[in-house]
Amino acid sequence: MCLSMCPSTPAYLADLQSGVCVLKCANNTYQYTNNTFRGCLDTCPPKVFTNGLSVDLYEDNTTWTCVQVCPYGYYAFKHPSDTSIRECVKTCPMVGATYYFA
Repeated sequence: MCLSMCPSTPAYLADLQSGVCVLKCANNTYQYTNNTFRGCLDTCPPKVFTNGLSVDLYEDNTTWTCVQVCPYGYYAFKHPSDTSIRECVKTCPMVGATYYFA
């Protein structure tokens, strides 16, 4: 049967690469869930709207999920010129000649 959203019981996710509902996202894809979508994405959306506020999302490579807050011991990093790069990092990177600090 073709569905517009994968079933929530159990918690299926829409795998956009294969076009089927899965229980776990494929390797190197991020699990993203909101009120209208539960699925697997190549990159996390840049922002979500929560309670009328725009909130940044970050790619957490430890759990392969899109998160608003990075896990303990990781820092949220937004690339200064490439808005598609928002990730949780263990150490702050150097971009070009600019160092970033936690």
